[in-house]
Amino acid sequence: MHGPLPQGMFLARLGIHARAAALAAADAGRGRRHLAAAMRLTAPEAMGTLFKALLLCDPRLPTPPGFEAA
Repeated sequence: MHGPLPQGMFLARLGIHARAAALAAADAGRGRRHLAAAMRLTAPEAMGTLFKALLLCDPRLPTPPGFEAA
């Protein structure tokens, strides 16, 4: 078992902020919406701590992305 981790921490470890910034740079018309959505998903005062990420798998498998120790 891996987790539970707060959603914000899990998504940040997967690189959501860099991905949102890249999307924002590629699409100026919707750039602010991409950045705002990433913040809404990760901010502690929004959804960042409200939801958790948990993975159940065979313990012999390697640690999956996002669940590595900080």
